[in-house]
Amino acid sequence: MNETAVLLEPTFVRQLKFYLFISIECPSISTAIYVLYRFFRSYEIRSRLNNHSIIALLFTSCIAITTELPITLRFLKTGNVQPKSKGFCLFWIWYNFSLQSINLFLMAWLSIERHILIFHSNLIQTSIGRTTSRWIIS
Repeated sequence: MNETAVLLEPTFVRQLKFYLFISIECPSISTAIYVLYRFFRSYEIRSRLNNHSIIALLFTSCIAITTELPITLRFLKTGNVQPKSKGFCLFWIWYNFSLQSINLFLMAWLSIERHILIFHSNLIQTSIGRTTSRWIIS
């Protein structure tokens, strides 16, 4: 059985994606590092409970930008995966899927958390509500 894969995508499309991604990657890395620096530098922002989910989302997105995107860029530039092994391909698929799933889960959780904090703020004004929301949110 032949184990080579046929690229169904023209070279021009891959090159276009490569240059688009590389032009966006550098500003996104610097912006993510700056925002994380500002979050960790300010004790007031870092200590507030409603910012913990945002910090987690920023951290996982920064990991995805700095570790997974270079693998994708190398594939788009050369047209094949380096190193050429089935194990690395499986790892790349798993790693990409895991990072995307974590980011999607955090975004969903963050939207639910924001909804509760904004539209149901009366639930967290009592001491029981604050304690319950602290355990549910975190």
